[in-house]
Amino acid sequence: MTDRAAHTLDSPDPWQGFAEFAEIYVQLRASSCGLHDALSGRGERLDLEPRITRLQRAMRQLVQRAQKAGVLRADLDWRDVPFALATAIPPGHTIGLVPSDDQWRRNLRIILDGLRPARSLAPEGPAEPAVPSD
Repeated sequence: MTDRAAHTLDSPDPWQGFAEFAEIYVQLRASSCGLHDALSGRGERLDLEPRITRLQRAMRQLVQRAQKAGVLRADLDWRDVPFALATAIPPGHTIGLVPSDDQWRRNLRIILDGLRPARSLAPEGPAEPAVPSD
């Protein structure tokens, strides 16, 4: 995962790089119980500290790069992102519903939409001054 994170940093488009990494991160967590447990701090005690440190560094760089480009909300701390992404993985069931195999993808799209900066509904460019009515 750390190699994939480094690869997404090379994307010419900061949002595309961030979104690609987010998908890799969530997909691997959803499909690999061992990886999910390791990243959650559960499971076997393996010496993953160096890899987790590299993963944290890459995630911080991806978030800061996207924020600097104005394509990721500026009010986020990079540490908010892994927690937000982890919520894309659905539980086994909720209110009597069972998730489809690709529910994590749907959840991720919702989360990524929420991480983008709010779009202004105001027209672009300077406003024309109001003209007094007679």
